[in-house]
Amino acid sequence: MHVKTVSRSCHQLPLARVKRIMKSNGVAKMISSETPILFSKACELFIMELTLRAWLQAEVSKRRTLQKCDIAKAIRNDQLLHNFLAPIVFCTLHDHEGENKNEVEILGDPSSMSSAPGFPSKVC
Repeated sequence: MHVKTVSRSCHQLPLARVKRIMKSNGVAKMISSETPILFSKACELFIMELTLRAWLQAEVSKRRTLQKCDIAKAIRNDQLLHNFLAPIVFCTLHDHEGENKNEVEILGDPSSMSSAPGFPSKVC
């Protein structure tokens, strides 16, 4: 079994922002120094997995550019992602005269999500 050590200096997501988002809930007052590192790595892996699944959807559509509809299809087609993201993301795929139009809407109370910096309320 190969164990990979995660260092503090090699991250795609800024650790200070991850820690600030974790504290924005109000419940967590103190966070150990390892927690943002672990959470950042988990977010990186989640983003990579979602991007890969969306890329496969783009290839099925014979495109080389990811679109919102690819992410929506990836979420809809994967049971685990759908179960995880269904309470947050509402995906509707419409076909208007042969043209795919996608709407991805963030659900929930906007006031509760405004505490997370950079979190959009709607993506169209």
